[in-house]
Amino acid sequence: MAFFRVVELELTNIKKIVIIGTGIMGIQISQVAALRGFDVVLKSRSEICLNIALDKIKENLKRSIYEERVTQEQANEVMARITGTTSFLEAGRDAGLIIESIVEDMKEKKRVFKEVSKACPSCTIFSSNTSSLSITELAKSVGTPQQFIGLHFLNPAAAIKLVEIVEGKDTSLELQKSRKLCRRPRQNPDSNK
Repeated sequence: MAFFRVVELELTNIKKIVIIGTGIMGIQISQVAALRGFDVVLKSRSEICLNIALDKIKENLKRSIYEERVTQEQANEVMARITGTTSFLEAGRDAGLIIESIVEDMKEKKRVFKEVSKACPSCTIFSSNTSSLSITELAKSVGTPQQFIGLHFLNPAAAIKLVEIVEGKDTSLELQKSRKLCRRPRQNPDSNK
């Protein structure tokens, strides 16, 4: 069952968010999470793509400084919170939340979740930014399907304060009830079912 809520992701116990994918949405979600104070690991399939993504975040922050939406100090803090990797092992280590944001291909997404979940602690929450694929089916690729949820950020993630939360068949009741799941990276909780 899918529904929209304006929520805020409060991840009080989560220190490290891993964003898998260095496309437009992966870049934006990384920047928003780092701006909200989380340590972010941006996982890419190649060093070239990773460097392009990090350069794009720097470019976005320069524009934000120019438009007086952030200070130079805030921009520096954001960049200090974001690290990059091409390794699933490095990405998954100590991950509190995984947000996958790659191409809309079920087979590829399942492969990615299967790989990264091997390195994650048992408490990691897994999520996909998918807008069309089954969360229940994706959750089958990790050992803890009850800790899997859809977090569909809208584009542009920094400007649109709405995140679609999609629960899978096996998503735990605690995770389903957790409006806290979206508190720090977003704004203003509200529950519009």
